[in-house]
Amino acid sequence: MLGSGALLVLAASAASSLERGRVNTEASFDPSAASIDIGDGVVVERNGMIVVAGLSRRGGRYQFGLARYRPNGTLDPRFGTGGRVLTSFPRGGSGDAALAEQPDGKLVVAGVAWAAKNQSVFGIGRYTRRGRLDPSFGHGGTVMTPAPAPRRGKFSVTYAGGLVLQRDGKLVVAGARTNIKDHLGIALARYTSAGTLDPTFGVRGKVEPDLGSRSGAAESGVALQADGKIVTAGYSSLPHLAAARFTTRGALDAGFGSAGTVVTPVGGWSEAGGVAIQPDRRIVVAASASLPNRGVQLAVVRYLPNGRVDTSFGVNGTVVTNFAVNGRPAIAIQPDGKIVVACGVGNPRRFGLARYDARGALDPTFGEGGKIRTRFGDGSTAHAVALQADGKIVVAGSSGGDFALARYARDGSLDESFGTAGLVTTPLGPAWLRRSGR
Repeated sequence: MLGSGALLVLAASAASSLERGRVNTEASFDPSAASIDIGDGVVVERNGMIVVAGLSRRGGRYQFGLARYRPNGTLDPRFGTGGRVLTSFPRGGSGDAALAEQPDGKLVVAGVAWAAKNQSVFGIGRYTRRGRLDPSFGHGGTVMTPAPAPRRGKFSVTYAGGLVLQRDGKLVVAGARTNIKDHLGIALARYTSAGTLDPTFGVRGKVEPDLGSRSGAAESGVALQADGKIVTAGYSSLPHLAAARFTTRGALDAGFGSAGTVVTPVGGWSEAGGVAIQPDRRIVVAASASLPNRGVQLAVVRYLPNGRVDTSFGVNGTVVTNFAVNGRPAIAIQPDGKIVVACGVGNPRRFGLARYDARGALDPTFGEGGKIRTRFGDGSTAHAVALQADGKIVVAGSSGGDFALARYARDGSLDESFGTAGLVTTPLGPAWLRRSGR
């Protein structure tokens, strides 16, 4: 049994996309025309533009979706078609999309691509500054990573949860692999700047460690240390929050935790979403955790560089915040050391945001006692967070079947110079239609 972790792996499927999509139940649509658009990644480009990447579903067709915005929240007409880009893979792309900007301004997106009805693989696309697929990357701008074919009647699902760019231009994708029934494992791959698997990493560019008795694990977030080591965070099949660290060659780092991995129980079950590295090399992980009589709450755990829980942070290394979390949290660390976490909260669903000081206490100068809940016109949830150079905070997710963005000032108030009173929603295809009489 995979436990709660299976829910994340199944994000690659249409059923989970709808569950997570956070689709407004007070709407109806023509399924052959209307789109469901879920923003899963966000970057603030060096020129101040904001790019959101995610999934766009129209009927039974799944595509990678991107949108780029000017600093005021309007779509950039120079990018793609009217600021939007949709990319198809041979059998469709679905699941979460991780996003990164290269130093040359090109954009890299990683998610899930289907190689067969019962087999998914890492799918990666690279785009020029104008939103066109980069022909110098992979095959016409896209890459599908080979994976073992499933046995007849079985599944082979690979799920991409995070993406980082190395200083040498190589890129690392982290996620999970599972047969749905009884196997769950970490999956990493490293690519050259041309989109080919890097033969100096793991086995022919891929790392799929067998954790044996340490239980299976899957990774939903990835971060790069200054020394080039790769830190991942996700969940174990126990199920508890899990973290791992890999060397620059793709081996589990024996100097981290127990032979390279750490499993941390928080509540009845817990699963990490985002991971970030502080300048002092301490590792901060944002997670959702199920607590007795409290439901699913927001948890933040900090580790020392050797993988031990940092007892100087929160209570014995863990901070639990009273947020009714749905989905996986995202994390960013400000230049002043404060920790920003974004997630979906509540019912009706809203954007949730919390900020902590370096010791794990909620920041009283931010929002209401360190927390913010932002409601769009339709139910919404947040999946990604990025920091602007001026200290403003950008959060991306979905609302009512559209990409959704919110920008906040340093004190947590909505930035009214952005979009409509700080909020933006963008359909990538035909919009959902309200039911009559509503």
